Amino acid sequence: MLSTIEALVLPVDVVPVLGRFQSLVILGAVAVLTVRRSRAFSDGTGVPLFGLRALSRA
Repeated sequence: MLSTIEALVLPVDVVPVLGRFQSLVILGAVAVLTVRRSRAFSDGTGVPLFGLRALSRA
């Protein structure tokens, strides 16, 4: 019975890797949502959300 419980518990070495993977997933999701929100804001208002666009030299 004890060996079954030990087999179900994650090894200590795996826990930091899972935490890092979750952090990267969350960071990626935040980056994607930020880009989408920035584009939607710019399309709706005509003003960029982050800074000004570079002026074209024509």
